[in-house]
Amino acid sequence: MTDKILGTTKVCDIYRMHPCAIDYLLELGICECKGMGTLTNTVEGEVKKRGLDLEKVLLELNKRA
Repeated sequence: MTDKILGTTKVCDIYRMHPCAIDYLLELGICECKGMGTLTNTVEGEVKKRGLDLEKVLLELNKRA
């Protein structure tokens, strides 16, 4: 996949287009199968909720994508 994951990327799009990055999202507690709310949120929104470093998370997601 050549699409870069950005802060504005929806979590559901990562699940659909970058399955190799799903394990990292789960490690971060993003989308723990608690419904569709998390899936439709952006990476930036989910990262901010958890007090994580956006740049670090994006770097790791893009390495795995």
